[in-house]
Amino acid sequence: MAANAFDSRIRGNLRPLRVRSFRGIFLGAACSGVTDGIVPVAFAVYSVQAFGSATSLTVILIALWAGRFACTPVAGVTAARRDQFAVMMWSDLVRIAAQGGLAVVLVATGRDSLAAMAVSAGIYGAATAFYAPALTTVLPRVVPGRDLRTANGLVAMVADISVLVGPALAVALSTTVGFVWILVFDSLTFGSNVLALAYARRAAGPVVRATVRDRRSTFRESRDSWCATVARSPWLGWSVGLWFAVSFAIGLVAVAGPALTVTGTGGGGRWAVLAAGMALAALAGSLSVVAGVGRFGWPFAATALAAAVVLEMVTIAGYSLSAPGPVLLFIGCATAGFAVSVAGIVWQTSLQAELPADELGVFSSAEGFLTAAGVPCGMVAGGAAVAAAGIEYVAVGAAATMLALAVAVRMSMRTSGSARRAARRGRVRAS
Repeated sequence: MAANAFDSRIRGNLRPLRVRSFRGIFLGAACSGVTDGIVPVAFAVYSVQAFGSATSLTVILIALWAGRFACTPVAGVTAARRDQFAVMMWSDLVRIAAQGGLAVVLVATGRDSLAAMAVSAGIYGAATAFYAPALTTVLPRVVPGRDLRTANGLVAMVADISVLVGPALAVALSTTVGFVWILVFDSLTFGSNVLALAYARRAAGPVVRATVRDRRSTFRESRDSWCATVARSPWLGWSVGLWFAVSFAIGLVAVAGPALTVTGTGGGGRWAVLAAGMALAALAGSLSVVAGVGRFGWPFAATALAAAVVLEMVTIAGYSLSAPGPVLLFIGCATAGFAVSVAGIVWQTSLQAELPADELGVFSSAEGFLTAAGVPCGMVAGGAAVAAAGIEYVAVGAAATMLALAVAVRMSMRTSGSARRAARRGRVRAS
């Protein structure tokens, strides 16, 4: 009896996979996700080995982020105006050209080229900027509202698995088949995703195009749409601020974590355990959402997210002062990894339920732009703080900021909810 109930619950939680269009999206994500965790590490290893310093990796990362940041305002409006499946397919085709083109250049010239790698990274980043807002916008179109959270969880689960196994596979492939074949393999996985998306697009049926207001000023349209959305629902703006603070903390930990643990032990073993623990915790978070555990909303998720990352900041600050031991640091980092994973899925689902399609792509694109900027900011602050032996001050400041933003999210959501209820009562009286 209990086994039947469990099987029935599992089948219910995997209900989005019965939708042909989402099944195509998920299978495509699984194919392209095979190399998503491999390529960043492979680029890092190859650039350092080929050019002998970390400066080359910095140049490549700057090119990658410059491409993404430059195209972010355009990407949101494109996702709102165009067929989202076509946008995702073109994004993958451009990334195939970037990776495959780099492989051709390296083989044809027979020598390493930092310029070619930077150009490839810039094109790759620009194409990537278009994919996420299009995916966020298309999911409500193909998945029923009751299954959106599970669908987001399934997509996140693929990414979490890739991040978990990617580094080890990257090192193994770099030493066996080499960097060029990794680029070829990455291109093939994107090609598989294009085919899967074509299947999903056909299953989804005809596209309802958004009304185009002004084709001449995409940036202005993005800005105006963002401002109008936040003015109508201030909690969205405070939530983006909270995610920026969380991203800042992620960047801080990415620098301070290895700096503190490697310095303290004379090796990288402890940091490797911490990084693996955070990746496993993130995967556990996405799996818990897919399993249907905890059907809570964004107000609770925002509070839990802030509390978990504050705990991580406190353990980082304490570890730098030799207060808590490595076990507490591991608990803090793993708790944060789990909370970020779950809260991210709840946040995406809340956006998809709150915003219409013509606003969703623009808002999610700008939100991704702002929150992604938090990671390099945290890395810069972490590096400076470690050098000045003051990481605890930065960590405590980030923790206090997160708590304040979490309070602002809850209060603004309460106010927005009251306003919506009053508006509904007014419409009922008028009728």
